[in-house]
Amino acid sequence: MRSKKSFFVLIIALVVIVGAYLLVDTFVEKEDTRPIPLDDKIGTADTLTPLVTIDRTSVKSISYTSLDMKHTFTMEDGIWIYEEHRDYPLYQAYINNLLTAVSNINYTRMFTDNAEITEYANFDEPLCDIGVTYTDGSTAHYKIGTLNPTTKTYYFQIEGDPAVYMVKEDAMAAFFKTIYELSIPEELPQIGTNELTALEIIKPGSNLKFSKVEPEDGDFYTDTILWKSLENGVIRPADGTAVLIFTNDLFTVVLRNLVGYTDFESTKLEDFGLDEPSCIYRVHTADGPVMGLVMGDTTDEGRIYFMLESSKFIYECTTTFAEKLVNDDVLDFLPASVCSIGLDEIIYADVTIEGETHTLTVENGGDEATYRVDGTEVPHIPVANFIIEMTAMIAADTIEDSSAYQDEPYLTIDFVRNTDKFSNMTLKFIPYDINYYLVEFNGMRNILVTKRDVEELAATFKVLLDL
Repeated sequence: MRSKKSFFVLIIALVVIVGAYLLVDTFVEKEDTRPIPLDDKIGTADTLTPLVTIDRTSVKSISYTSLDMKHTFTMEDGIWIYEEHRDYPLYQAYINNLLTAVSNINYTRMFTDNAEITEYANFDEPLCDIGVTYTDGSTAHYKIGTLNPTTKTYYFQIEGDPAVYMVKEDAMAAFFKTIYELSIPEELPQIGTNELTALEIIKPGSNLKFSKVEPEDGDFYTDTILWKSLENGVIRPADGTAVLIFTNDLFTVVLRNLVGYTDFESTKLEDFGLDEPSCIYRVHTADGPVMGLVMGDTTDEGRIYFMLESSKFIYECTTTFAEKLVNDDVLDFLPASVCSIGLDEIIYADVTIEGETHTLTVENGGDEATYRVDGTEVPHIPVANFIIEMTAMIAADTIEDSSAYQDEPYLTIDFVRNTDKFSNMTLKFIPYDINYYLVEFNGMRNILVTKRDVEELAATFKVLLDL
């Protein structure tokens, strides 16, 4: 009985082994359906020396043709030159990498006398042709054939060698680069925030320049603004933080996706919209312009073609960077704060509300200050609340042309300050629509504030009238 049981166990084990063999055999056939003769050799990187040996000191030139383009690189006085355009700025290390790639090729399989493999490899129309010329005039020629998608290997052939080799896909990556990928990488200048002195945004019909407010800017409207804009002769206040953030965003552009080189006959500026730029962003320091981005057409994917003013390369920016450039109108840089005036600066202020004018005076100043409204002394806290309400007011929107709004102001505040410049300042709130008031501050009329904010400001002043 025990012997029969052992026999059945052996039979079951044999069935399992045969089934496993058939399963593995089927899998291997699906993985690589190319016929492999029994006498073919199978190599590994551990047991095989590189297929190609190159004496780098004797190489005169190396070339490759792939992606329908031929690239030839010649060594002259220790420098690689791009023969198709001898002034092209080649990154020397990349060309040395080509020689390294050829010298380090190890094969995973070798096929000899196999017509079917040779036909499948399609060496008559190779994916890449590689040529090496030595200083003694001798040459070497290599072909990269079809990519086997299953094994991730290329079929490879050496001129004069009838064998066909299979080499790993990543070993051949260097020979499928465009010429743009072999250029010297450009770099953006590095400047600190405190070095920025001006930003230009130039568009067709518009030349907008942001600059710092200097002490001699006597025609500017307030000493509480550190930046200003000048566009087609019109001066406006500018939010310095907004200018710095936008400038910083310009320096996040990635100089990577090269699509053209202006000295190539195949590269035409009009194909990228750069013959008539949509915009030029120019950054200045005290030494003058340090960077200019020239923007061209926008692609269907939302990317923008661009180039540096000092460069011949054309790039395509990312959609992330393109989105950062959307808000580049002068009104996008107006200060969010409506009015920045400190209580300690005020000598007196005439406040006109609902047709009546009241005078707020500040005597002595500092901790010993005395406040009066129409001659009647009032406490410090409600006066401070009025000033805080005014200076905390934030723009809700902006308007380009406000000339049509000439109604009588709902609220007007005329300040006289103890400052050397702009000692007289006027703040007006003019009806705009049912939701907003137009702010006029020393003649500047581009900011809208909510009706609620203005009414709350008026209410804090009326508290002083009721004391």
